[in-house]
Amino acid sequence: MRTVARRSRRNNNDERRRQLIRQRRRHIAERRQKWFRISRKQGGRAHYDWRVPEPDDFSA
Repeated sequence: MRTVARRSRRNNNDERRRQLIRQRRRHIAERRQKWFRISRKQGGRAHYDWRVPEPDDFSA
């Protein structure tokens, strides 16, 4: 009985983590596009396009 409960809880946890990761990826993609636009505006320096300014975006 305990294994079934643990498995269901782990599945719920995996689903939640997957949602968080998807949401974080979307957020980072939006930031990336914003920074790409900013770098384009500042004379076309495109080396900012992948950089995320705050590292605390990765805190779940």
